[in-house]
Amino acid sequence: MYQEIPPIVEDADTLKQQFTAERHPVKRQRLHMLYLLASRQATTRVTAAALLGLSRNTIGRWLALYTTGGLAGLLQVYRPTGKAPALTAEQIAQLQTKLADPTGFASYEAIRVWINTTFGTTMTLNAVHKLVRYKLGAKPKVPRPTNPKKTRTP
Repeated sequence: MYQEIPPIVEDADTLKQQFTAERHPVKRQRLHMLYLLASRQATTRVTAAALLGLSRNTIGRWLALYTTGGLAGLLQVYRPTGKAPALTAEQIAQLQTKLADPTGFASYEAIRVWINTTFGTTMTLNAVHKLVRYKLGAKPKVPRPTNPKKTRTP
């Protein structure tokens, strides 16, 4: 079924300036589509899709977003929230104070067990290592054993 191109409120020069200034790739493509339609380089969804290398259905979906929400609705890109962190900010603060203690932990396994017993959160050893070493920038504080025959020179 043929659908009319909605009237584009913004002029082609403004859209071209926004298009060249935009750095987000998805928003840039959407602005490019609007620019092509506003400047009459493309008159249908099919020609706009061919110029952009996309499906006509994608162009139709974008135009539907434009008709319902305007330019702001078109440029609103869905970004999934991702997985929630295993520890809250307060728990990470407690862990940092415990890591700052001079006695420290003997190993990352000890840190993992402490997190499990204190907060009731199970984390893998790899996740604990990444959290402590790379995010918090800390290490276990217990020195590693040395050979007893090794002598210290002053």
